[in-house]
Amino acid sequence: MEHLIKELITYYFNEAVENIESVPFGLTNYSQVLTVNNKKYVARIYDNYSKNLEKLIFEIKLTAFLEQHINLSFKFPSFLVAKTGGRFVLLSNGQFGSVMRFIEGEVPDLTRISDVKEYGKKCW
Repeated sequence: MEHLIKELITYYFNEAVENIESVPFGLTNYSQVLTVNNKKYVARIYDNYSKNLEKLIFEIKLTAFLEQHINLSFKFPSFLVAKTGGRFVLLSNGQFGSVMRFIEGEVPDLTRISDVKEYGKKCW
């Protein structure tokens, strides 16, 4: 997968990547945190079984809609535009990839069902 992340990076950045880190999230996709020009991004390669083109386009349209509403009380990882002009790319192995802005924070501990329920209440 490392070679696919490097391929994905070429679609988005001309600058050198300063750092690449593994992430503690991303159960269905392969994700890495990139640092470029002291800014963090999430590079994501989508699993073909859980993210088809229709689902990816829906997610992109949803985040584009949210980006238009400047007064939101929360941040979300919006999709960057690739050099190709789209918000995702088709990689050489047939998988889709994208790069998003990284949102600083902590991954919630969701090991107990009560934690999941409480997290859901706060998110919605």
